[in-house]
Amino acid sequence: MNLPTIHPMQGVEQPIIDFDENNFMIREVGAGERSISFSLLKTKRNAHVFDALNHKEKVEVDGNKYVIDTISKTGGAVIKKSITAQHEIVDRMRSKQFKEQLTQTLSIHRCAQICFAGTGLSYEIRGTFETKEFENYGYDDQWTLFKYALGRFDAEYDVSGTHVVIAPVGSLGINQVQTQFRHDHNTITIEEQIDASELATYGEAFANWNDDTNKYDLYVNHRSPHANNYRDDKNNVLLYEMTLRDLRFNNATALRQYLISQMKDVPDYSITITLAELRKNGALLHPYNLFDYVWVIYEPFNMLIQARITAQTRYPYAVGRSPEVEIGNFRRDISKQVAQANKQGKIINGLQGQTNRALSTATRADNTARQAIETVNNSEGNLQLHIQNNQLHVRPGEREYWNAKADIGDSEQDAAWALNEARKYTDAEILKQKGYTDQQIKEVMDIVQPLISRVDDIDRRLKAIEDAQNEPPQE
Repeated sequence: MNLPTIHPMQGVEQPIIDFDENNFMIREVGAGERSISFSLLKTKRNAHVFDALNHKEKVEVDGNKYVIDTISKTGGAVIKKSITAQHEIVDRMRSKQFKEQLTQTLSIHRCAQICFAGTGLSYEIRGTFETKEFENYGYDDQWTLFKYALGRFDAEYDVSGTHVVIAPVGSLGINQVQTQFRHDHNTITIEEQIDASELATYGEAFANWNDDTNKYDLYVNHRSPHANNYRDDKNNVLLYEMTLRDLRFNNATALRQYLISQMKDVPDYSITITLAELRKNGALLHPYNLFDYVWVIYEPFNMLIQARITAQTRYPYAVGRSPEVEIGNFRRDISKQVAQANKQGKIINGLQGQTNRALSTATRADNTARQAIETVNNSEGNLQLHIQNNQLHVRPGEREYWNAKADIGDSEQDAAWALNEARKYTDAEILKQKGYTDQQIKEVMDIVQPLISRVDDIDRRLKAIEDAQNEPPQE
């Protein structure tokens, strides 16, 4: 990667040198944050660039520009600057104000027009969105309005340079079927976090204060469908309450939607993984990007899930320093596990779907096949070398050798039985996929088909050995 460069408001862009390469960090969060942070010491070589790194100057890294917001400077024998900068879209949108206030039904296209007006940014909207009722939308900077609109429409965004893509939550990224973050393979550390500190299962909201009646004109409440999951020691439903008072709303429907959007009715759940990026010929063996769906397999946590990358922290200039990725937040899914925990008294575990179980089935069948190979190899010395000899089954001397051998017992029969059971087990699981979608069937077949071929190959080799034993010796 090229060195970071400073784009001063006045002057010529220059590369930044003599910075702390090991701690230069790029932080990307699906919910909105795109930032960099780094530090550097003032040296004779970088004195001019060091002095030019001031607030609101731009630093370019990997095709994206970041605007410096915070700087801390420490003195001593050597002067040091620590810098944090956010992606320039934040600065561009925050510098603009929408000087009107709208109370009406708005589409996401209209909101985008408001938020991007005069910023010099381009945008595209993918997918479809229903219109929403807005109360007093405006009189604020366009970045704040943009984040509010994303929440109302349940949308997310990605950015490259000065181009922004807006899409429904969960639709950005791709399904990396072959990518695995696996214990004892490419994970260094893994941390599971469950945060229920802001749990709210019952909410009330008041709006539009009336001085004549000395009370609010609007009142709404909402009880979460997950409320029954939480109980006291007498098995009574325990409600976690929250109250909002907001003067902006004149419509009960809009007030209720806002209340529901502010309630956290299930715990926040996330996983942070430090990765060892395995490469072959320079390419990642397990490619991934922000928003992608990947497999997370961690046996000590009994975890086998396919989940989404919601944040990543990279150290692009640090040799050998591993990136960190965050998986989650599973707010929409963990509620099922909470209900199960109440019924069974178990800790919340990783979420598993139909495709996960098919993958597990294929893994068990693969283990059965491996055991069969080991059984035959151990009983006859080395089956692989035996099979690779193309002359072994046609030479008279070798035929006499096999026929003259003492009974080897039941090891080959056990191996054949194990292989047959593995094949039946796998075939049965494939047949179950008939009720699934084409995409699910394809994912399962991509995993299972190589296993079937392997089992068939072992079966053929066993039959070749049996045929050689049963063939009468030549005169």
